[in-house]
Parts: sequence; C-alpha cells; structure tokens
Amino acid sequence: MIQLIQKQNILIMHYREGKSQREIARITGIDRKTVAKYIKQYEQQRKELEQSGNLADPNLLI
Repeated sequence: MIQLIQKQNILIMHYREGKSQREIARITGIDRKTVAKYIKQYEQQRKELEQSGNLADPNLLI
C-alpha cells in the first residue's frame, strides 16, 4: 500500500518538477499505471473543488 507522502511526492514531481509519469515510476519504483492513476485522481478532485467554488486560489494546490 502506498503511503500518503509517496502520493504527494508523485504529484510534486509531476506538477512542480515537470517529470513524466514514466520518469516518476522509474524514480519511485511505483508502477507507471499507479502513478497515472494518482495523477488522474488528483486532477479530478481539483476540478471538483474548482467547480464547487470551495477553493479560493486554485494555485495553492500542488
């Protein structure tokens, strides 16, 4: 089971450092499909927050 900190690191590597999913998978040892799943989940949750108006500044998220 992946820990929350690992999930956070995946998102940081992807969004802040600009690393590809394949690169992240190689660095972390986590399957590429799992990396893709976490990025997709994050994007969906961010979209829902933005649409609900509960997010004052969308740039505050990763």
